[in-house]
Amino acid sequence: VETINVFPIVSITLCIPAIRSYPFVSLLASIGLCVMEILTRFFTVDMSNEPAAFRVVKAIVTVVCLVGSTVLVYIRHGTIKRQFEQTVALHVATQAALAKEAEVDSLLASTLPVSALERLSRNEPVIDSTGMASVLFSDMAGFTKWSSTRTPLEVVEMLNDLCVRFDRSADDLGVQKIKTIGDAYWAVAGLPEPVHDHARRMVNLAEAMNRIVVTRNRLHPEWGGDVRLRIGVHSGPLAGGVLGTQQLSYEVFGPTNDIAHLAEQAGEPGGVTVTAATKELVPTR
Repeated sequence: VETINVFPIVSITLCIPAIRSYPFVSLLASIGLCVMEILTRFFTVDMSNEPAAFRVVKAIVTVVCLVGSTVLVYIRHGTIKRQFEQTVALHVATQAALAKEAEVDSLLASTLPVSALERLSRNEPVIDSTGMASVLFSDMAGFTKWSSTRTPLEVVEMLNDLCVRFDRSADDLGVQKIKTIGDAYWAVAGLPEPVHDHARRMVNLAEAMNRIVVTRNRLHPEWGGDVRLRIGVHSGPLAGGVLGTQQLSYEVFGPTNDIAHLAEQAGEPGGVTVTAATKELVPTR
């Protein structure tokens, strides 16, 4: 029976692995056609008529091509795996960099007003002024005596406990914290972003700070119940800005600061001293 010799087809197909793009497909095709060749000759051809050397050469060629296909598949798999691992590593590194950038932005936003950050990002100077804003100064009554009976660590822990909560209240009320100076807390409303109710916001913050101190005293008996604030609030013209290029902070200037500070010093522990200028802006209080 005359049969079609598919060995040339098998040989041509086994050359396909040389094309690196499709070694796996070539391997499967090679195996399939080799099986077809073997089955065809087993059922239809008397293989004893073929010279032994020819059959050996065919077997060697077939084995070499199959092994070559397998090696290329393995190499291709390793390449794809490395590419995948590199892609994953790049993605992880990118996400880490983005998270770090977001963390830096968040830290900057916690130290500078948003409008100041935007101008700094455009390399513009940050210089502001307003005809009316409100300033708050607070100080701990008897702080020197209180701190003299505590360790420095206990003093820092107490101040941080309070300032963290003061900051949250200021943020909730739309008030800009300027800085802490020891046990003093300094904040402004109406600068750099003008707001019509700056005085009310500041008075609300002052009252919230006193409530926080009362609550924290109750929760920390080791403080001795002696932690109390004097708070002063004044409204008037202010100027502000970011000075220099290192250790940036938003500073405010003007006699309004001085008057608020004097109001705080004249106040009673646990109370809020509001000047006439501020009281006129909060008539219902």
